[in-house]
Amino acid sequence: MPFFLVTQTSLVEAQDEQEAAQTGVDRLRSGGQVTVAVKSDETTITHFVVAAVVEEPLPVSPSETINPSPTAVAIPEAA
Repeated sequence: MPFFLVTQTSLVEAQDEQEAAQTGVDRLRSGGQVTVAVKSDETTITHFVVAAVVEEPLPVSPSETINPSPTAVAIPEAA
């Protein structure tokens, strides 16, 4: 199976890099469609417009609210 480089580029006005990153991701998550460039080799780049799908949060089962799984428990980072 071949590999493809898929990129999406946005020009974002922001106060700093963190805000720019958050704004760019927010736009991707909330947008109706996203334009991406797909590079299959050094000379072939194809542009596609695809629908952006906003995922609905998964429902939480009652057992997970009583006994959360280890992946759902916040673990502080070691210094």
